[in-house]
Amino acid sequence: MENLDFDKLFEPSNKSVLDFYRQSGVGYYIPDYQRDYSWDKENINQLLSDIAEGVDRLVTIKSTDKEIHFLGTVITVWDKNNKNKDPKGKPTRIDMIIDGQQRIITITLMASVFIKTLAKCLSQIKASSPLYDSVKEIVNTWNTRLMDIISFDLLRGKPHLKPKVIRGGIDYWTADDDIIDAYQSEFAQYQALFINAYDEFINDSNPKFQVKNLSGKYDQNLKRIERWVNNIVGKSHVEATDYPNAQDILKGISEDLLWDYERPTLKDIIKKHFEEEKTKDSDTLCILVQVLAACYYLLQRCCFCVIKPENEDWAFDMFQSLNTTGTSLTALETFKPVVVNYLKIRNIDYNGSISEKYFSQVQKFLDDNNNTVKTKRTNDFIVSFFVAYKGEKVPTHFSGERRSLVDSYNNLSTEKEKESFIKMMGDYSQFYNLWLIYDGQKPFQINEFNEETELASMLILFLKNSNHRMAITTLGASYSKVLDNESGAAADFIGIIKATTAFYFLWRSAYSNNGLDIAYRDYFHKRFEANLPITLDSLKEHFIQTLKEKGVTSEEWKRKAAANLKYGKNNNDFVRLALLITATDTVPDPETLGSIMKGKSDTCDYLKLKYWNSNDLKTIEHIAPQTNHGAWDKDLYDPDTMFVDSLGNLTLLPVEINSSLSNKGLQEKLLYYKCVAEESQSEIDDLANMAKLMGITLNGDTIQLLRDSKYAHHIKPISQLNYSDSWKVDLVKHRTNAMLGIIWDKLYSWLQ
Repeated sequence: MENLDFDKLFEPSNKSVLDFYRQSGVGYYIPDYQRDYSWDKENINQLLSDIAEGVDRLVTIKSTDKEIHFLGTVITVWDKNNKNKDPKGKPTRIDMIIDGQQRIITITLMASVFIKTLAKCLSQIKASSPLYDSVKEIVNTWNTRLMDIISFDLLRGKPHLKPKVIRGGIDYWTADDDIIDAYQSEFAQYQALFINAYDEFINDSNPKFQVKNLSGKYDQNLKRIERWVNNIVGKSHVEATDYPNAQDILKGISEDLLWDYERPTLKDIIKKHFEEEKTKDSDTLCILVQVLAACYYLLQRCCFCVIKPENEDWAFDMFQSLNTTGTSLTALETFKPVVVNYLKIRNIDYNGSISEKYFSQVQKFLDDNNNTVKTKRTNDFIVSFFVAYKGEKVPTHFSGERRSLVDSYNNLSTEKEKESFIKMMGDYSQFYNLWLIYDGQKPFQINEFNEETELASMLILFLKNSNHRMAITTLGASYSKVLDNESGAAADFIGIIKATTAFYFLWRSAYSNNGLDIAYRDYFHKRFEANLPITLDSLKEHFIQTLKEKGVTSEEWKRKAAANLKYGKNNNDFVRLALLITATDTVPDPETLGSIMKGKSDTCDYLKLKYWNSNDLKTIEHIAPQTNHGAWDKDLYDPDTMFVDSLGNLTLLPVEINSSLSNKGLQEKLLYYKCVAEESQSEIDDLANMAKLMGITLNGDTIQLLRDSKYAHHIKPISQLNYSDSWKVDLVKHRTNAMLGIIWDKLYSWLQ
C-alpha cells in the first residue's frame, strides 16, 4: 500500500508573522473573486487587545518561552503560471492567498502605523543629540523588519521595494511603470505610495512621512490602529492604560529583544523619567520602548499556521473545509477571474462585455443572502449545467466544480467559443430560475401562445412536481434559442418538453431510476464529442433508441406499467397525468361497459394547464375503495397484485367530493357518477327518483358539487355501467390495459 507523505503535499508549518512575510522575493496576490476587505471595529479591537494582553503577559509573567498568540491559518498556493504584465516587475515567486486575506491586510496596515510612529520618534530627537545615532539605529532596524511586511525587495527598479500584496485582475507588479497605473486597487496603491514615502523619508526628502489617505474600511481600521498606538500604547507611561509602561517593559523583556543589545544610556534615561526627571527625550524614549514591545510581540510572538498545498484544487478544498464562519466562496466566484484575466490579456474590458452580461445573469440567479441555500443552488446548477454542456458528471465538491469550469473554459480555442460558453451558462441560469419559480399560474415563458403552450406548461409542472431534475438539462440546453427569439425555437422547445416527458414517463412508469441519468448524459456527451448542436430530432432519436435498447416495446411496457403505474407506488403525479391522457379524445367502449377506447381527434382535450390546475380534477378517486368493507370483489385487494390501486380502478374527482364517495357501494357511486355525466336536469331528477326506489338517499350537496364541476367527459365511460353490473377484477384489468394502450400511443407519438 502506498503511503502518502501529507506533509510534503501540503507543506504545513508554523511561522511567526515576521518569518511568514520575510521570504525573499515572494509577492502575494489576492484573487479578485475574494470579497473586499471587511474587518470591522470588533475584529480590529480584538486583535489590538490580544497584542496588549500578550505584551502584558511577557512583562508580568516573564514566560518568554511560552507566550505566543495564534492568528489563525493562512493558506497559499504557488501560482507558477502567473503572467505579470511587466516581466521586469515579477517577484521571484508569486503565492496566491486562498485564505487569510483579512488578517494579512490588517497586519500590513498595523505595520505601516508602527513605521510612521517609530519615524516620528526619531524625528523628535535632535540630530545633534548624543541619543540620535542610537535611536536612529533602532528605528532603522525595526522599520526594515516592518517594511518586510509591506514590501519585498525586487533588487531592481526605483525604488527596489515593491508592494508585498496586490489584488489579482486589477494590479500588477512593476519595476518602473507608473505606480498609479500598475496598482489600481486601493490597498496595493497605498503600499506603493507608502514605499515611496518611506524611501523619501530615509533619504531625508520627506521628514514628516506623509502618505496618501485611504478610504472606507481601510481608512476606518487604519485610524483605529493609530488611535490605539497613540492613546493606549504611546501614553501608558503618562496615564494608566491597558498596556504596560516603558519601565515595566524594560524590567520584564530582555533588551536584546527590543533593540538587539544592552543600551544602558537609554535605559537609564527611561528609569530617571519615572523616578526623578521627565524630559522631552525621555518621553520620546518611553514611547519608543512601548511601541517596540508591540512591534516585537506582533512580529515574533504572533504566528500563523501556514499551509501550502501542492495544487490549487487542494488549497480551495482545504479553505472550504476550514471556513466554518463567514460566507463561503463558490466555484463560480473563483472561476470569474479566469474569464476576467483572459479578456484583460487581450485588452478587452470585462465590464460591458458579452461575457460580463451573461456571467452577471448567473451571479444574479445564484445570489442569496442565505449562504447554505446559495451553496446548494450553486452546486445543483453546476452539476446540471455540465450534463447539458458535455454530458459530464461533475464531482459535487468545490475543487471538482471549479476544475470543470476552468478546464472547460481554457480548453476552448477562440474568444468566440469562450464567449459562447459563458452565454450558455447565462441562458441556462435563466431557464433554471424559471423552472424553480414556476407555479403554473400562467403559461411558461415560451414567446408564443397556443394550445401547445398550454400543454407544454402543464408538462413542465408535471416534470417539476415529480422531481425530474434531468429534465432541466434538455429544456435548459434548448432554451437559449427561445431567449434569442430564433425562428422555430418555440415549437422545437415545446417538442423537447413533450419528448422529455414521454421518455421519462415511459421509463419511470415501468422501470426504476437505474440508468436514467446515464441515458441523458450519454446523449449530451455524444453531441459534445461530435461538436453537434442539441436538436429536437436528435433528442427524439436518442430517446427512441435508448428505449429500444432497454427492450421497451408497446406490449412489454404495458405489461410492466400495469404492475408499476399504480396509486401510491410512484409519485401520484404520474397517475394524474395518465388519467388526463386517457380522458383526452376517448369515448366509452360499447363492447365493454365501464372501459374506454380511442375516439375522434379533438373530441375533448384534457392536456392543458387549466385541467392540471383545476380543483375539479385535483384528487384521484378509487372506484372500488382502498379498503374493502365486504361489498367489493376481494380479488381487487389481493396483496400480491393490489388491482385496487391499478389505473383501471382510478378516476379524477373534485377535492370536496372524493372523501364523501370513498366508502359507498357501486350502485350508489354510479348514481353520483351518472349525475356528473348527465347534462339534463330532468335526467338528474329521474336519477334521484331511481335512487329512492333503490332505497338510496342521495346527498343533495354532493350532487350539487358534482353538477357544478366543469369537467365530466372522463366520467362518462364509468357512468355507462348498469346498476345491476358489478365492478370485478377482470373489468379493472381490461380497463387498465385499454388505458395503457392509449397512453403508449400518445406518448410515443411525442417521440416520433
